[in-house]
Amino acid sequence: MTGVYGGNVRIRFDAEQPIKVNFTNTSDGSNDTIFIESTNNMISRMKKSKKIIVEAEFYNEGNRLMEFEVA
Repeated sequence: MTGVYGGNVRIRFDAEQPIKVNFTNTSDGSNDTIFIESTNNMISRMKKSKKIIVEAEFYNEGNRLMEFEVA
């Protein structure tokens, strides 16, 4: 990820409009894990969804889409 102390990703649930969600990094500086903030809203929306698409920016790679089937 590009942010040293956090940043944001865009998440789309099914055919809804994408939302911007903030995240924080791990305390040990690992670059392969992030922690999404506002999880209560995220979990309730995820339970109702069949597919989630996450758009995140990666260092020297630009924005990438990750698709998850959650039904």
